[in-house]
Amino acid sequence: MPAERREIAPTTRLVGTINPQRRTVLAAEVAGAVIELTVDIGAQVRKGDVLCKLRDSMQRFDLSAAEARRDEWQAELALEQANLDKARFEKERIARLAALQRSDKEVNDSEADLRAAEQRVARAEARIAAAVAEMQRAQDQLERMQIKAPFDGVVVRRLTELGQWVETGGQVFEVIDLETVRARVNVHESAISYCAVGQTIFVSVAGLDESLNGTLARIVPDADLRARTFPVEIDIPNPDRRLRSGMFVHAALPSGPREEHLVVPKDAVVLSPTGKTIWIARPGDNGHTGAPAPVEIIAEAQDAYAIQSHAVAVGDLIIVRGNESLRGPGPVIVRNAGAGGVVRQNRQDGPTEKSDDGSKPGSNEDHSS
Repeated sequence: MPAERREIAPTTRLVGTINPQRRTVLAAEVAGAVIELTVDIGAQVRKGDVLCKLRDSMQRFDLSAAEARRDEWQAELALEQANLDKARFEKERIARLAALQRSDKEVNDSEADLRAAEQRVARAEARIAAAVAEMQRAQDQLERMQIKAPFDGVVVRRLTELGQWVETGGQVFEVIDLETVRARVNVHESAISYCAVGQTIFVSVAGLDESLNGTLARIVPDADLRARTFPVEIDIPNPDRRLRSGMFVHAALPSGPREEHLVVPKDAVVLSPTGKTIWIARPGDNGHTGAPAPVEIIAEAQDAYAIQSHAVAVGDLIIVRGNESLRGPGPVIVRNAGAGGVVRQNRQDGPTEKSDDGSKPGSNEDHSS
């Protein structure tokens, strides 16, 4: 692939640790004896799943009693409502008679009876409301005897056993959410001004030998006074749950302004005891010659490194496959130049290596490109 110039910010690789997006320790809201544990450590749970059940006999009795009192007062309300209708009818009848023959006592009595009936209906309605509230309280207490998952996650600790008595506030399970994980790193004060929420950050995970893109989500504006570093959190999508809490990561954080640099693919860089090297396939009259060039990496992106080297220029054909087997300057066979092809060193005194199509150096199947 050809070397090119691209605008890229210099980066520094920082060590970090993966943390879950959310972590919570579930506790009992009421005291009780554990009668069932429905999950164990490592179980995947969904929001609302019941993880633990406490004995709830008394709560069920309380709920039944509250429901019975509500039904009792609903019957009482029906009776008082009938008495109210009767009092209204009687008042209207007395009022009609009073128009023909004045009778203040009967009118006053009918009005008083009506007001008394209205008060009895209101009292019955209030008692029903109290019974409903008591029933709701009993229902709430009953539901608290089941400890449920507050979000989708994974159970990482079990803190109780079957038959154990759990006090109010007693811890039962610890659950973490790994749908999105947070890589936490500490950025030095000299580089924190180049970090901004929303930036795409390249992260490599040592345990999986894998590189991923994350998003810089949070910058904590409170430095460690001894190290003069600021905590930064990078959110990484983790739908398959392959990333786990506590994994070791390297994150490439910006450490300077964006500038144009010479950029080569990551696969082009070969690490050796003497440093970092890339191999250039230089064309000539008799084919290509593989030549090593020492480089210094000054920035990192997901697919490329920004480098400094006096031996590399824009447009140089950089070897990205087969470069690990090159040992010194010499003729090489290039296949599919510019399209991620294979390079092999054309040496008669060393072992040969098959290319993608199975041909060997010097055979009739070799074709330079």
